[in-house]
Amino acid sequence: MKRTPARILKKITAHPLFDENKQIVVGRGNSHKPEFLILGEAPGKQENRQGLPFVGRAGRVLDKWLGAAGVDDFYISNVIPLMPVDERGKIRGPRKNELEYFIFFADWVIREADPRCILTLGDSATWALAKMRTRDLMGRVSRRDGKPLTGIFHPARYIRSNQQDSAGLRDFTQAVHLLREQGGLQI
Repeated sequence: MKRTPARILKKITAHPLFDENKQIVVGRGNSHKPEFLILGEAPGKQENRQGLPFVGRAGRVLDKWLGAAGVDDFYISNVIPLMPVDERGKIRGPRKNELEYFIFFADWVIREADPRCILTLGDSATWALAKMRTRDLMGRVSRRDGKPLTGIFHPARYIRSNQQDSAGLRDFTQAVHLLREQGGLQI
């Protein structure tokens, strides 16, 4: 992906989250016409440290799923490029108004990467892009900018329930298969 344009950086740095945390996390992987764009909600502690999305525990699970599903052409980013923290500096989930504000960033990533398909990870990312809960979108396809989109739960949810190697991998593989079908891709 080209460098983040000044107009995008200006909007990111204008948000109060930037005052709490100056690290902007954009993406990793193939940023030019990947088969899949995978969007999570926001960076966590490891992502914030390294400046890359999905490099912590959830990222290791996601990388395992990608390999198991035979996905090697992807770009990974988040709807929100800044780590949300509360008044005490503790990491928290994104708020609805933050998701609404940062939709410009997700849309910019979609336009710039120009993926064939979009996969959201978790309720925040799914709501931001499809205005649905993840459980309502799983197994179905919506569209964003004409591209097929579906979602699964965030890897952290599968990790918390110790289902990353069972339900998580199954859901991810089914989502990949569904998107490939809908996107006219080789299965």
